Amino acid sequence: MLVTEIPTSSFHADLPLYVPQVPYPVTHRWVADTPPDGSVASLADVYGGVVASQATGANQPVAGTYDGLRGLDFDGVNDQLTTDDNLSAVTSFTLYAVIKPSVIPVANRIILGAGGVYMGITNAAKLGLIGSAGTFLLGASSVVAGSWYVAALGATVGSAGAAVGRFASSLDLAATNSSLTYGALGSLTIAGASTAYFDGVIRDVSIAIGTMHSEAQMNANVAALEAEYGI
Repeated sequence: MLVTEIPTSSFHADLPLYVPQVPYPVTHRWVADTPPDGSVASLADVYGGVVASQATGANQPVAGTYDGLRGLDFDGVNDQLTTDDNLSAVTSFTLYAVIKPSVIPVANRIILGAGGVYMGITNAAKLGLIGSAGTFLLGASSVVAGSWYVAALGATVGSAGAAVGRFASSLDLAATNSSLTYGALGSLTIAGASTAYFDGVIRDVSIAIGTMHSEAQMNANVAALEAEYGI
Protein backbone atom coordinates (compact mmCIF):
# COMPACT_ATOMS: atom_id res chain seq x y z
CA MET A 1 0.00 0.00 0.00
CA LEU A 2 3.01 2.32 0.06
CA VAL A 3 3.32 4.90 -2.68
CA THR A 4 6.01 3.61 -5.03
CA GLU A 5 5.61 5.77 -8.12
CA ILE A 6 3.96 9.11 -8.74
CA PRO A 7 2.40 9.63 -12.18
CA THR A 8 4.40 12.74 -13.05
CA SER A 9 2.73 13.03 -16.44
CA SER A 10 -0.41 14.17 -14.66
CA PHE A 11 0.80 15.43 -11.25
CA HIS A 12 3.82 17.29 -9.99
CA ALA A 13 4.18 19.39 -6.84
CA ASP A 14 5.65 22.29 -8.82
CA LEU A 15 2.85 22.46 -11.37
CA PRO A 16 -0.53 24.22 -10.97
CA LEU A 17 -3.31 22.42 -9.13
CA TYR A 18 -4.04 19.02 -10.60
CA VAL A 19 -7.24 17.27 -9.56
CA PRO A 20 -7.68 13.65 -10.66
CA GLN A 21 -11.11 13.06 -12.07
CA VAL A 22 -13.43 10.45 -10.56
CA PRO A 23 -16.09 8.73 -12.68
CA TYR A 24 -18.90 9.46 -10.21
CA PRO A 25 -19.02 13.14 -9.25
CA VAL A 26 -18.74 14.78 -5.85
CA THR A 27 -20.16 18.11 -4.67
CA HIS A 28 -17.18 19.58 -2.79
CA ARG A 29 -13.50 18.66 -2.85
CA TRP A 30 -10.42 19.87 -0.99
CA VAL A 31 -6.98 18.91 -2.40
CA ALA A 32 -3.73 19.76 -0.60
CA ASP A 33 -1.77 20.70 -3.69
CA THR A 34 -1.03 24.42 -3.78
CA PRO A 35 -0.53 25.53 -0.12
CA PRO A 36 3.07 26.58 0.60
CA ASP A 37 4.93 24.60 3.25
CA GLY A 38 3.87 25.65 6.74
CA SER A 39 0.67 26.08 8.74
CA VAL A 40 -2.56 26.08 6.74
CA ALA A 41 -5.40 28.35 7.84
CA SER A 42 -7.74 27.51 4.95
CA LEU A 43 -8.11 25.22 1.96
CA ALA A 44 -10.27 26.20 -1.01
CA ASP A 45 -12.97 23.98 -2.44
CA VAL A 46 -11.79 22.84 -5.90
CA TYR A 47 -15.34 23.28 -7.18
CA GLY A 48 -15.83 26.64 -5.44
CA GLY A 49 -18.01 27.99 -2.70
CA VAL A 50 -17.02 26.09 0.46
CA VAL A 51 -13.75 26.77 2.31
CA ALA A 52 -12.26 24.42 4.89
CA SER A 53 -10.63 26.64 7.49
CA GLN A 54 -9.05 26.88 10.94
CA ALA A 55 -8.65 30.31 12.55
CA THR A 56 -6.60 29.15 15.54
CA GLY A 57 -2.89 28.85 14.70
CA ALA A 58 -2.20 26.03 17.15
CA ASN A 59 -4.94 23.94 15.53
CA GLN A 60 -3.80 24.36 11.93
CA PRO A 61 -2.32 21.41 9.97
CA VAL A 62 1.04 21.73 8.23
CA ALA A 63 1.42 21.53 4.45
CA GLY A 64 4.33 19.58 2.99
CA THR A 65 5.36 16.83 0.59
CA TYR A 66 5.12 13.24 1.82
CA ASP A 67 6.34 10.32 -0.35
CA GLY A 68 6.15 12.69 -3.30
CA LEU A 69 2.54 13.70 -2.62
CA ARG A 70 1.46 17.09 -1.31
CA GLY A 71 -0.58 16.75 1.85
CA LEU A 72 -1.65 18.28 5.14
CA ASP A 73 -0.12 16.79 8.29
CA PHE A 74 -2.54 16.72 11.26
CA ASP A 75 -1.01 16.22 14.70
CA GLY A 76 -3.69 14.02 16.29
CA VAL A 77 -4.00 16.44 19.22
CA ASN A 78 -6.12 19.37 18.07
CA ASP A 79 -5.49 20.01 14.34
CA GLN A 80 -8.70 20.30 12.35
CA LEU A 81 -10.32 22.07 9.41
CA THR A 82 -14.04 22.88 9.40
CA THR A 83 -16.18 23.77 6.41
CA ASP A 84 -18.99 26.30 6.39
CA ASP A 85 -21.32 23.80 4.74
CA ASN A 86 -23.99 22.64 7.21
CA LEU A 87 -25.35 19.14 6.57
CA SER A 88 -28.27 19.28 9.00
CA ALA A 89 -30.84 19.01 6.18
CA VAL A 90 -28.93 16.35 4.22
CA THR A 91 -30.27 12.80 4.21
CA SER A 92 -27.67 11.07 2.02
CA PHE A 93 -23.98 11.63 1.37
CA THR A 94 -20.73 9.89 0.38
CA LEU A 95 -17.28 10.76 1.75
CA TYR A 96 -13.90 10.08 0.12
CA ALA A 97 -10.41 10.57 1.56
CA VAL A 98 -6.80 9.88 0.57
CA ILE A 99 -4.89 9.41 3.82
CA LYS A 100 -1.65 8.25 5.41
CA PRO A 101 -2.02 7.55 9.16
CA SER A 102 1.11 8.22 11.20
CA VAL A 103 0.07 6.05 14.14
CA ILE A 104 -2.60 3.45 14.75
CA PRO A 105 -4.93 4.78 17.44
CA VAL A 106 -5.95 3.07 20.65
CA ALA A 107 -9.26 4.96 20.47
CA ASN A 108 -11.50 6.01 17.58
CA ARG A 109 -10.07 8.74 15.35
CA ILE A 110 -12.08 10.82 12.88
CA ILE A 111 -10.87 11.44 9.32
CA LEU A 112 -14.01 13.20 8.07
CA GLY A 113 -16.99 14.12 10.21
CA ALA A 114 -20.52 15.05 9.31
CA GLY A 115 -21.73 15.70 12.83
CA GLY A 116 -23.23 12.39 13.90
CA VAL A 117 -21.73 10.04 11.29
CA TYR A 118 -17.97 9.86 10.74
CA MET A 119 -15.35 8.26 8.53
CA GLY A 120 -12.54 7.14 10.78
CA ILE A 121 -10.02 4.64 12.08
CA THR A 122 -11.47 2.68 14.96
CA ASN A 123 -9.81 1.40 18.12
CA ALA A 124 -9.63 -1.94 16.30
CA ALA A 125 -7.30 -0.37 13.66
CA LYS A 126 -9.99 -0.66 10.97
CA LEU A 127 -11.26 1.94 8.53
CA GLY A 128 -14.97 2.35 8.95
CA LEU A 129 -18.12 4.37 9.29
CA ILE A 130 -18.64 5.41 12.91
CA GLY A 131 -22.05 6.35 14.24
CA SER A 132 -23.07 7.35 17.75
CA ALA A 133 -23.47 5.04 20.75
CA GLY A 134 -20.53 2.89 19.60
CA THR A 135 -22.08 1.66 16.34
CA PHE A 136 -19.72 0.86 13.47
CA LEU A 137 -19.54 -0.39 9.90
CA LEU A 138 -15.99 -1.72 9.53
CA GLY A 139 -13.66 -2.92 6.84
CA ALA A 140 -12.19 -6.38 7.34
CA SER A 141 -8.49 -5.50 7.13
CA SER A 142 -6.31 -3.58 9.56
CA VAL A 143 -4.70 -0.23 8.75
CA VAL A 144 -0.89 0.04 8.88
CA ALA A 145 0.85 3.22 9.99
CA GLY A 146 2.88 4.90 7.27
CA SER A 147 0.86 3.51 4.35
CA TRP A 148 -1.43 5.43 1.98
CA TYR A 149 -5.11 4.48 1.65
CA VAL A 150 -8.18 5.64 -0.21
CA ALA A 151 -11.37 5.31 1.80
CA ALA A 152 -15.01 5.83 0.84
CA LEU A 153 -17.99 5.78 3.13
CA GLY A 154 -21.60 6.66 2.56
CA ALA A 155 -24.75 6.98 4.61
CA THR A 156 -28.45 7.48 4.15
CA VAL A 157 -29.98 8.78 7.36
CA GLY A 158 -33.56 8.59 8.53
CA SER A 159 -35.64 10.66 10.93
CA ALA A 160 -35.29 8.50 14.03
CA GLY A 161 -31.55 8.23 14.51
CA ALA A 162 -31.09 5.27 12.15
CA ALA A 163 -28.74 5.24 9.18
CA VAL A 164 -27.76 2.77 6.49
CA GLY A 165 -24.06 2.84 5.69
CA ARG A 166 -21.72 1.50 3.02
CA PHE A 167 -17.94 1.15 3.10
CA ALA A 168 -15.11 0.74 0.57
CA SER A 169 -11.35 1.30 0.64
CA SER A 170 -7.97 0.34 -0.74
CA LEU A 171 -8.07 -2.54 1.74
CA ASP A 172 -11.54 -3.97 1.23
CA LEU A 173 -14.25 -4.07 -1.39
CA ALA A 174 -17.47 -2.31 -0.51
CA ALA A 175 -19.30 -3.84 2.43
CA THR A 176 -22.96 -4.68 2.16
CA ASN A 177 -25.41 -2.21 3.65
CA SER A 178 -25.47 -2.14 7.42
CA SER A 179 -27.50 -0.16 9.94
CA LEU A 180 -26.04 2.15 12.54
CA THR A 181 -27.18 4.90 14.89
CA TYR A 182 -26.31 8.50 14.11
CA GLY A 183 -26.38 11.81 15.93
CA ALA A 184 -27.39 15.23 14.63
CA LEU A 185 -25.60 16.18 11.41
CA GLY A 186 -23.79 19.51 11.20
CA SER A 187 -20.75 21.05 9.53
CA LEU A 188 -18.27 18.80 7.76
CA THR A 189 -14.98 18.58 9.67
CA ILE A 190 -11.63 17.31 8.41
CA ALA A 191 -9.36 15.34 10.80
CA GLY A 192 -11.54 15.12 13.86
CA ALA A 193 -13.39 16.71 16.71
CA SER A 194 -13.32 16.69 20.50
CA THR A 195 -10.68 14.12 21.54
CA ALA A 196 -10.90 12.01 18.37
CA TYR A 197 -8.39 13.80 16.14
CA PHE A 198 -6.66 12.05 13.23
CA ASP A 199 -2.86 11.74 13.40
CA GLY A 200 -1.42 11.63 9.90
CA VAL A 201 -1.44 13.13 6.42
CA ILE A 202 -4.54 13.89 4.37
CA ARG A 203 -4.09 14.52 0.67
CA ASP A 204 -7.57 14.73 -0.87
CA VAL A 205 -11.06 14.76 0.67
CA SER A 206 -14.48 15.15 -0.89
CA ILE A 207 -18.18 14.77 -0.28
CA ALA A 208 -21.07 13.95 -2.59
CA ILE A 209 -24.16 15.53 -1.05
CA GLY A 210 -27.59 14.05 -1.66
CA THR A 211 -26.49 10.57 -2.70
CA MET A 212 -24.96 7.45 -1.21
CA HIS A 213 -22.92 5.99 -4.05
CA SER A 214 -23.49 2.35 -4.89
CA GLU A 215 -20.83 -0.30 -4.24
CA ALA A 216 -19.80 -0.21 -7.91
CA GLN A 217 -19.58 3.60 -7.91
CA MET A 218 -17.52 3.66 -4.69
CA ASN A 219 -15.12 1.04 -5.98
CA ALA A 220 -14.73 2.88 -9.29
CA ASN A 221 -13.91 6.17 -7.56
CA VAL A 222 -11.51 4.48 -5.13
CA ALA A 223 -9.74 2.76 -8.04
CA ALA A 224 -9.46 6.03 -9.97
CA LEU A 225 -7.87 7.82 -7.00
CA GLU A 226 -5.48 4.93 -6.38
CA ALA A 227 -4.40 4.95 -10.01
CA GLU A 228 -3.83 8.70 -10.16
CA TYR A 229 -1.91 8.91 -6.89
CA GLY A 230 0.09 5.72 -7.36
CA ILE A 231 -1.34 4.01 -4.28
